[in-house]
Amino acid sequence: MSTMTLSMESEERERFDGHQDTSQPNLRAGHLFERSWEVFEREAYLVVGIFGVSMLIDVFLSGFRDSNNSGGGGVLGLIGLIVYGPMKAGINHALVRLMRKEKVEFERIFKGFFRFWPAAGVSILSWTFMALGFVCLLVPGIIIGLGLIPCMYLVLEEHRGVKDTLSRAWSLTQGHKMSLGKLIAVLVIFNFGGLLLCGVGVIFTGAFSTLVFAAAYDELYQSSVSSMDAIDDSYI
Repeated sequence: MSTMTLSMESEERERFDGHQDTSQPNLRAGHLFERSWEVFEREAYLVVGIFGVSMLIDVFLSGFRDSNNSGGGGVLGLIGLIVYGPMKAGINHALVRLMRKEKVEFERIFKGFFRFWPAAGVSILSWTFMALGFVCLLVPGIIIGLGLIPCMYLVLEEHRGVKDTLSRAWSLTQGHKMSLGKLIAVLVIFNFGGLLLCGVGVIFTGAFSTLVFAAAYDELYQSSVSSMDAIDDSYI
């Protein structure tokens, strides 16, 4: 009888442990690099192409900022930030779909324009919150930046409003900001290594890093879905 009881307790413990593991995101750099490499090997040209567009957008936006600083007018800067949101949402959406081993066409990166105003709103507010955080003190700005990492991925994932998207992004990173900070530190070193390769290597390390971020988001998102499923099951 005692043997049967111990066996049942062992099975319950295994089920519980297994459930806990699936409901926790694996944000270890090694795991995320491994997931990303599988995709990069298969879709290297597409990923590098998407990264190239992302870099052009960043250059475009920084050009607007420079024009504002030199008295070129705040309107251009605002236009740049508004366009940045839908483009970033579409790019992130495409990268996440690649991580989930779905078929992705290059034109998918423009899908953010189908949710133009929510994407623009999330982009503007997230940048505003981070800027205010950095103005107050450096640490709050870093915490806000880490907490809102998922926001541009969520624009096309769940089709929420601007406020709910930002709130959802913050909840996804709850308890994981330190892990995300460590991941960013690893990627900074990784991309510095790319710069050392005559500067050309950063094209590939940068493209690969976008996949790593998408993998980290997918881990956070899938774990939240698993947690919600577990809560639903507990009421059955």
